Amino acid sequence: MIDPDYKDAINRDLDDIIAGKVQKTGETWSVNGRGYGMHNGSLHPISGPGIVDLSRPQHQLIQQLNGNSPENAQKFAQAMKKKGILDQDAIDTVMELWRKGKK
Repeated sequence: MIDPDYKDAINRDLDDIIAGKVQKTGETWSVNGRGYGMHNGSLHPISGPGIVDLSRPQHQLIQQLNGNSPENAQKFAQAMKKKGILDQDAIDTVMELWRKGKK
C-alpha cells in the first residue's frame, strides 16, 4: 500500500517510468529507492520509501474501513486480534494509513 504522504513522489516516479526515463532491470524498474513492477498490465510500486507491505488481514481491515462503518471495522479488527491474526501494531499501522488517506 502507498503511504499517502508519498503519493506525489510515487506519482512522479510512475510518470518517469511511463515516459521511458527509467530503465527496466529484469522485471522491475528502480527509481528514488523504490521498486516497481508490472502486474496484469498495471504498473505498481513493490518496495521502498512510502510503500507499506500489508498482510491479507490488514488489507481486509482497510476494505472494512472503506466500505463499512468505523464501528463495524473496529469489530472486525478486534475479532482478528482476539484470534491472534492481527496484533495491535498491525491494526495501528492500518488505522494510521487510513486516516492519512482520508485527509
